[in-house]
This record gives sequence, structure tokens and C-alpha cells, in this order.
Amino acid sequence: MTLLARLVRTVFAWLIGSFATYVLASLLHTQLILHELGALDVALSVDERLSTTWGDLLGLRLYGVVVALSMAIGFIIVYLASRPSTRRWHYALGGTIAIAIALITMRLSFSITPIASAREPLGLALHCVAGALGGWVFARLSLSAGSMH
Repeated sequence: MTLLARLVRTVFAWLIGSFATYVLASLLHTQLILHELGALDVALSVDERLSTTWGDLLGLRLYGVVVALSMAIGFIIVYLASRPSTRRWHYALGGTIAIAIALITMRLSFSITPIASAREPLGLALHCVAGALGGWVFARLSLSAGSMH
């Protein structure tokens, strides 16, 4: 595979992995917030739940940028710090850590976590799971079959 082909494949994998992270994190975010509203006896119809979910998918775009940049940094660190035979799993770990660092950095920078669902340990953990999924997707799409040990 040529250098240009590998670069295109890697960028494509990063975009798709970041998108997968963003979509899952956004869905989890919305459902956690709606669950909390339900705990306060706020009645929400299925239409309101779907509308809110769709609105968050479209409205959390800045978080999508944060996710993409964080994942890029995490993947570069994994690439530089791990052996090719272990990168598959390290990319998932890198995605997890990248999201955790991004959310914690936002909390420290703004004295509040702008992503409300990540303010509690469960929400932070679920966002990190989304990062792990994105790292796994990145690994599946970017690594050749021969290096997927």
C-alpha cells in the first residue's frame, strides 16, 4: 500500500471512529439527561425523547470537534508508544483515555463540565465507553489484516 493510500485510510478511519464516538456519546448523554428528568417526575413522550435525541445529535457539534481532536491526539500517542502487534487494543484504550482527558480538561478549564451527563462518574464512564468504541472502530478500519493480532 502506498504512503498516500495509508494516509487516506488512516484519516478515513479517524473520521469514522470519531463520528462513532460522537454519536454514541451524544445518544448516551441525551438518555442520561432524560432519565434524570424522569426521576424528577417530568413526563416525556416518545416524540419528545426522539426530538431531544435528534436535537442533541445536531446540537452538540462543538463536542464533536473536541472528540475528533482528542481522538487524533490519542491515536497519535498510541501509534508512537505501542508495538504494531498490540495497537488494536491500545487504540480502544487510547480512545477511552482521550475522552476522559478531554472531559476532565474542560471541567478544570471552565470550572464546570459543559457536557452535563459527564459530571457524574457514570456519565463520565459512559462517555469513555464511547471513546473505546471509537478507538476500536479506528483500529478495525486503519490497520491491515496482517497487523490485527
